[in-house]
Amino acid sequence: MTAERPHPCDPEPIIEEFESALRRGELPDIGSFVAARGGDFATLIELVHVDLEFRLKAGKTARVEEYLYVYPQLRSHSAALLDLLVAEFEFRSRTDPALQSREYEQRFPALIHELRRRLPAAPIPVTAPFLPPLLRAPRRPLRWHDYHILEERGRGVGSVVYAARQSYSGRMVALKLFLDSGITEKEVLRWRALADTLSQLAHPQVVSFHDVGGFPSEGATQFYVTMELLEGGSLAQRLQSAPLSLHASLQLLTSLARTLHAVHSKGVVHGALKPSNILFAGGQAATPVPMLADFGIARHLLRTAAVTSRTLRYLAPEHFASEGKIGPASDLYALGVLLYEVLTGTVPFPATGNLALTQQILEDEPLPPSRHQSAVPPAVERICLRCLRKDPRQRYSTASALVDELDRVVRQLPPAAC
Repeated sequence: MTAERPHPCDPEPIIEEFESALRRGELPDIGSFVAARGGDFATLIELVHVDLEFRLKAGKTARVEEYLYVYPQLRSHSAALLDLLVAEFEFRSRTDPALQSREYEQRFPALIHELRRRLPAAPIPVTAPFLPPLLRAPRRPLRWHDYHILEERGRGVGSVVYAARQSYSGRMVALKLFLDSGITEKEVLRWRALADTLSQLAHPQVVSFHDVGGFPSEGATQFYVTMELLEGGSLAQRLQSAPLSLHASLQLLTSLARTLHAVHSKGVVHGALKPSNILFAGGQAATPVPMLADFGIARHLLRTAAVTSRTLRYLAPEHFASEGKIGPASDLYALGVLLYEVLTGTVPFPATGNLALTQQILEDEPLPPSRHQSAVPPAVERICLRCLRKDPRQRYSTASALVDELDRVVRQLPPAAC
């Protein structure tokens, strides 16, 4: 039998209606509820997660097998089944610290290897919601669940990143721990779906996800993401050390736009593109290959207000509208900010306070790059300013269209300009 696979849709209105029904004490049948509202298999999976979470939080006994009996099609979708088991484990662990992953291996022996990768071998106490700053590598690796922390690589308002080694696989990873408690299980499920999509894309310039999850910590849940570990630093670090030439700037933007076109073709929007999220595999070559990391973080940061002016500067106006649609054009705006910055050494809207900066993004027009750097060619300036249009419809229609324009301009530039 062919597995039913979820496909992209917006299940949010159905989920919110279902949650409201549960809060009123109703017990709607999930299958009928989804069918009556035109939902799909992905929506059914979301509602099963909501129902499982609701029952476990209410102190009721709920097990994944109950849902498999009613909705046997879930068995043929191993990724969805595994996510349900992990969610059950995480919620039960909050009230049962002695819960062992061995129980799940016995219940679902066919998933034993995946369960061992996703569930901790034994509960390991965490004494704080995040680890303290590691200014240099510790004498001995610190243990955090299934990971040995080797050194800190970066820290922001909402997260900290460590170089770590996974005990079970021995794999070196970048372990990102989220420092705030505003992340919801629903957001983690979205990130897991995003990680699956990006894994299927398997693009050489997209930093791969390894795992997304959470562990109980001081009555809450410590959420984390593990990703491919890169050793070449970020674009932010490179811009601090030396400016890019015009040729290198255009080459960088063209490479990023090509990668975004591939990502957009899968229905994925980055949403938080900025220099610190553009990484390099290793070395300090003159023409390094940029890689995109940290997909899908902007929505969470804006919702929790855990966002700094360093992030706001790269967000398109539609990010701040109550009903603004975040789409591929939002990423093209961020590329415009990046191009402006590498051309001029500054950003189009330099205000420091979040309120003043947001007002500039929404209301002001950027100064032409040539006002900062007279050597910027007019054709390059036009590309930059088009990406920065307030109205998404006035930007390039696709990332591929931007690539075509960049290629055309580069071909027409005199050698001396590069």
